[in-house]
Amino acid sequence: MKKILIVNNNLDIGGIQKSLVNLLRQLGGEGEITLLLFSPSGALLDKVPEQVKIITPQNCYRILGLSRNELKKYPLLYMLKGFLVKYAAVFSRRGAMKLLGLLQKPLGGYDMAISYSHLPHHKSFANGCGDFVLDKVQAAKKVCFVHCDYSRAGSNSAQNSAQYREFDKIACCSEGVAQVFVKAARAEKSRVCTVRNFFDLTVTEQARKAPCTMDESYINILTVARLSPEKGIADALCALKDAGRQDIRYTIIGDGPEKSRLMAQAAPLGDRVIFAGESSNPYGYMAAADYLLVPSLHEAAPMVFDEARALALPVISTDTLSARELLSDGDIIYTHPKQLQGILHGLHKSVKRPRTLQDNNMQTEQFKAL
Repeated sequence: MKKILIVNNNLDIGGIQKSLVNLLRQLGGEGEITLLLFSPSGALLDKVPEQVKIITPQNCYRILGLSRNELKKYPLLYMLKGFLVKYAAVFSRRGAMKLLGLLQKPLGGYDMAISYSHLPHHKSFANGCGDFVLDKVQAAKKVCFVHCDYSRAGSNSAQNSAQYREFDKIACCSEGVAQVFVKAARAEKSRVCTVRNFFDLTVTEQARKAPCTMDESYINILTVARLSPEKGIADALCALKDAGRQDIRYTIIGDGPEKSRLMAQAAPLGDRVIFAGESSNPYGYMAAADYLLVPSLHEAAPMVFDEARALALPVISTDTLSARELLSDGDIIYTHPKQLQGILHGLHKSVKRPRTLQDNNMQTEQFKAL
């Protein structure tokens, strides 16, 4: 039985974390899987299967898994992170991670060690999963997952590309992501493969457990995303205002650093914009909405596309890296934020299409081939 170590920073609500939990649910019995979390925290923690062993490294690694506000509760760790952020900005993230890990004994005895998160910018002290796998784990094979558009996510650098070459395999979440990664990182094609995000096969059941009623006198549009600049929600609010449609209501599920600014921007639109907060189960909203709007400036292979398909929810999305690969007939893809105004201006009530049955057979085979 294979011994596999998977490293991630936490299990907060996010696309990478949801994908990881879905993988663990599907493969929990396929080998001896150990999950290492820098901080054993997050709303998704209780969704990890019982057979998956959860471990943590030295306590100082919590600075990579806790939010800024959470970290303020631990003054010494807060000061340590401040120092390492400055060190990484002057020298490198890898160097800062080596300092952080001075007291961490190497972990060994694994057939495969996986960094489930990609590398951030080489001078940004964040994430650290890839560095930990390379420098603190002894394993026959080392793998790094890539869940971003490597050419546009702000982490494309010669230093990072060189570090990726230290891994035996790079697993990308779509074919489009893999193609861009090979070109941008100048990577050998033989070392790059595709492992699609695992579906959450329970989304329809979860939708029934948390039903949501939306005012049917409106065309109800929904975004489920972290409230951060790259998600393009500010552009969506501008488009809604400029479209002038009083019969469209826009519900936003999520939290993040842009929340206050976005709420201020949305204030003139009154009750046509609703901020519903963060939710570990947004599927009742998705089942009730007319359209899912994904206005991101860049994306890799967002899991919400697959969840929308399972819930028969049509998607309106920017033309991001994998949109044409993952979306289907009836979805709307636009190439520039200003086009969204015209789409919203001409939008009609959607007709629900048949729900798409899903399985993880393809993903399971792709993972086993690593």
